[in-house]
Amino acid sequence: MVVLCTALSLCYMLLTGIEGAAILPPVHRSFAFVPYGQSADTCSAAISCDGKVACPSASPLLELSHWTDNTTPDDLYADTSTECALRLADARQRGLFTAFDNALVLNNHYDTDGVLSVWTCLDPERARTHAGLLAEAAAAGDFGEWSSEQGIKLDAAIESIADAYPEDADAYAAALDALPAMLDDFAATGGDGSEALWRDAWARACEDWDDLSHGRSKLTVDGAVAVLHEPADRRITAPALQRKLAETEGGAQCTRVLRVSVAGEGSEGLARYELEKPGHGWVQRLVTRMPIPGASGSALAADLSDALGCEWQKGGKGGLVAVCYTKQLVGVGVDEVVRALRECDPGAR
Repeated sequence: MVVLCTALSLCYMLLTGIEGAAILPPVHRSFAFVPYGQSADTCSAAISCDGKVACPSASPLLELSHWTDNTTPDDLYADTSTECALRLADARQRGLFTAFDNALVLNNHYDTDGVLSVWTCLDPERARTHAGLLAEAAAAGDFGEWSSEQGIKLDAAIESIADAYPEDADAYAAALDALPAMLDDFAATGGDGSEALWRDAWARACEDWDDLSHGRSKLTVDGAVAVLHEPADRRITAPALQRKLAETEGGAQCTRVLRVSVAGEGSEGLARYELEKPGHGWVQRLVTRMPIPGASGSALAADLSDALGCEWQKGGKGGLVAVCYTKQLVGVGVDEVVRALRECDPGAR
């Protein structure tokens, strides 16, 4: 009887693992790139990673996205899509979401968070061993955060891969093929093996941080508005800006960033302005980061134009966090712009 019980106990341990978690067979997922705006045609289970890919015939469909109007389940949701995919990998260890073990993984654009969320779905067990670095690289890519030195470097390396491929589908194939060895190298050497891919971007981020640290560029916090004075011929990179915000008193609570580029010699008293949200400000559904009030770039540009007597336009160089900017040099002081901004934009108060 004792022998029988011991044998049964050993079988249970082999089936469930020493700690009682189910030992599941490996996933067998594949990836398909679907150009933005197009739908995927599959009747099998599908996982839409990062970009929201319409897949009307999929059964079932799981979203792992932080894009606006996503339907990612609450127990999987996180601030980046890569972290959503990592939560799926953890949940599967508890025997959850196994209906997606053979799912078709989909995305519609190439960027670091997209690549890493896709790869995490394709190789969840390996991804779990690199979870911290994957999350840091995703935050560096999608939010411009100085998440960590290695996070910035991995983001830069992934973005650099795309430079060699005119089509996103080809860039995905190259990145997904390179990632396993690249991640092992980051774990062993800090990324020395891929230095050629990240060297320039890392050097630029460090140079910008040095400028901010030594006052050649200057960031001040005025309530909810952070004012960044930068050289006329140089735009401070997002990681350096976000790091300075995080390390400046009150910076983490800012909801608007006003970039000020002062004109060179012969144009004294003139400046160019650009308004944007902090790096994560484009995401509406957040878990660990502070929500940022939305802003209508076109409406705010019109209001600032009227209030300041100079032309503002919707957009800017900030990508998803851009709000509005002055296309031309204007003779309006920073304090006056900040006052008008508070009057016109509830999110800046």
